[in-house]
Amino acid sequence: MKLVNDLKIGTRLGMGFAVLLALMVGLIGLSLYALQTSAAASDRIVDVEWRKAAALSQLDAASRANALATTERFFASSAEQTAAIGQRVAANRQAVTAALETLDGLLVKPEARALLAQLKEARAAYVRSFTAVSELLAQNQRAAATELLQRETLPRIAAMQTHID
Repeated sequence: MKLVNDLKIGTRLGMGFAVLLALMVGLIGLSLYALQTSAAASDRIVDVEWRKAAALSQLDAASRANALATTERFFASSAEQTAAIGQRVAANRQAVTAALETLDGLLVKPEARALLAQLKEARAAYVRSFTAVSELLAQNQRAAATELLQRETLPRIAAMQTHID
């Protein structure tokens, strides 16, 4: 303490300002680090979490559209209507596949990956059942198609939608 008291007032004031400047530089550095961390978190939200949400939304919309198309096939009265429904189903199938691929690339937690695997299994079961119903309708086996739709396809649509939700 005596050493500081022996210094001239100008020197002591200079040392005080130097300490304050050092503290300000430290605070500025800490603030910049905090801003960088915040920016990285925002980028993650936009780049990863938003893409996951968009993929799930696309998956939900396309799956619901295909569920509707499943029943529309029963009411198609011409080959043109059946073909148009088939084109919509194919487009929706591509959208679902793209959404699943996006999720597959973005999900990292084991429990999320397990849920995605369950969703893929449910989708595969629905697609098999839907394809069988479509084939029966193409062969004019409406009663068998209706029975398969009620017994298997509709519950598989519901199971798939549960996994999406």
